[in-house]
Amino acid sequence: MSVVYVESRPKMYLYSCHDSTLTAILLSLGCCDDEWPPYAADVAFELYEDGAGKHWVKLRYCGKVRVMHLN
Repeated sequence: MSVVYVESRPKMYLYSCHDSTLTAILLSLGCCDDEWPPYAADVAFELYEDGAGKHWVKLRYCGKVRVMHLN
């Protein structure tokens, strides 16, 4: 019988912050809508990988996909 090693690293990280922190994150990524975040607002960064090994990140703010404008 052989032992199979399975890497055990988290699939998701969850953090909590204040509305001012969310605003700073959105401003730094160029996807702020010039409004203060609503109560219980959330930002999610989703990492994807295609079959060729190319990675990209999808940003969701309050459940809606946002486009990041990085310089």
